Amino acid sequence: MGFKDRLVGLVGYYDDRFWRYKPVIRFLETLPGPDVLEIGNDGEGITRMWPHPVVGLDIRPNGRFASVSQVLGTAAAMPFRDRAFDVVLAMDVLEHIPPPLRGGAVREMLRVTRGRLFLAFPTGRLAALYERDVNEFYKRQFGNDNPWLIEHIRNGLPDLAGVLQLFDGRKVTVSQNVNLHVWRLYMKMLSLFTRKRSGRLIWDLASLLLVRPLEKVVSRGAGYRVILQVQNDTGGC
Repeated sequence: MGFKDRLVGLVGYYDDRFWRYKPVIRFLETLPGPDVLEIGNDGEGITRMWPHPVVGLDIRPNGRFASVSQVLGTAAAMPFRDRAFDVVLAMDVLEHIPPPLRGGAVREMLRVTRGRLFLAFPTGRLAALYERDVNEFYKRQFGNDNPWLIEHIRNGLPDLAGVLQLFDGRKVTVSQNVNLHVWRLYMKMLSLFTRKRSGRLIWDLASLLLVRPLEKVVSRGAGYRVILQVQNDTGGC
C-alpha cells in the first residue's frame, strides 16, 4: 500500500470498521502472506487496516485502493476455482443478500475457502429493533432512509441458528462484536455530526482519540453483530 492509500485510510481505521475488522486482522497477522478474498469489499473494506494485497469481489467495484484487485461478481456465484483463498471475509454482507440466496452464498464462500472463513452479520430481535430506531433517527436528519439499514430492514437480519446449520460439522467459533447500546449511540452521533462537513471533521478527530481506548468497553454485553470463524481446512489456517 502506497503513501496515498495509507493517508486516505488513516481516519477510516478509527471508526466502526476498527471494531469490526480487529479480530480478522489479529488472525491475518499470524499467517505468512495469505491469499485473501473479501466479498463486498467496495474497493476498500479491510484494506484501510490491512496494508497487503486483497482480492475484492463486489457488484459495484471501484478503484479506491490500488492494493485491491477488483473483481465484478456476486457472492452466490463467484468466478473463482475451488479452495482458491487462504482466508475469505464477508463482513456485514449476509444481511444485504435476499434470504432465499443466503444459503447458496454461504456454500459458495466455503467452496472457495481452503483455510478460514470470517462471516460477520447483525442478528437478533434487539439488533433489528435498534436498526429501525437508528433508521428513523437518520430520516429525521436527512429526509430519507439510511441506504444500508433499509436493506437490512427489508431483507430481515440473518438468523444465527439457521446460518450455523449450513456448516455441516465444521469447527465454528462465534463471538459477539460491538455492544448493541454502543452501536446505536455511535450511529446516531454519526448522523448528527455528518450533516455538515465541519461536523464530520470533528467526528473523525474524536474517533482518532476514542476508538482504540474504547475497544474493550464496546465488546462487553450483548453484541450488535456476531463474527463467525469457520475452519474449512484440514490443519492449515
